[in-house]
Amino acid sequence: MQDTLTRYINTLLLPERANKQLLTVLTPIFDQFSTRALTNSTLVANTATAKTGAADSYFVVQGISVLVAASTTMGTIAGTIKDGTVNVFCFFVDSAGVITYALGTAGATLGAMVFPPFPQGKCLIGYAQVTCSGGDFTGGSSGLATAGNFTVVFCSPVGPFNPTCLV
Repeated sequence: MQDTLTRYINTLLLPERANKQLLTVLTPIFDQFSTRALTNSTLVANTATAKTGAADSYFVVQGISVLVAASTTMGTIAGTIKDGTVNVFCFFVDSAGVITYALGTAGATLGAMVFPPFPQGKCLIGYAQVTCSGGDFTGGSSGLATAGNFTVVFCSPVGPFNPTCLV
């Protein structure tokens, strides 16, 4: 049986205002616990974007099992990463199997790059970290598989991973 945060909070018998405040604070945390990659997606370069590897990938998104088939394209990416910077494209799946992406904030170094906020109700499939040296990367025209003035590192974390959750 699935249980809900709302039911947990309602058992505390607090005033309605306190219940709403707890729900606001705890919802993103509960979302992270009910949303997980269960297998490694092994992202690889595709002509214009990224795609999953040779095996199917499994996720749980808000308590619902989701399958992303092998060799699924992540969709065309947009956005420019300037020469001399590092940035990241994060790919997500929702409970209906719809794939989206978000672009981080570029930094002059890997440590200065900032991941985008992870959307509630979506699970991270993986990310493409792009380092530009000698020219810009332009999503939609510079393919992630194209050799050129940039390097790409693909990562597909399994389990809890949200670099925007800081203490």
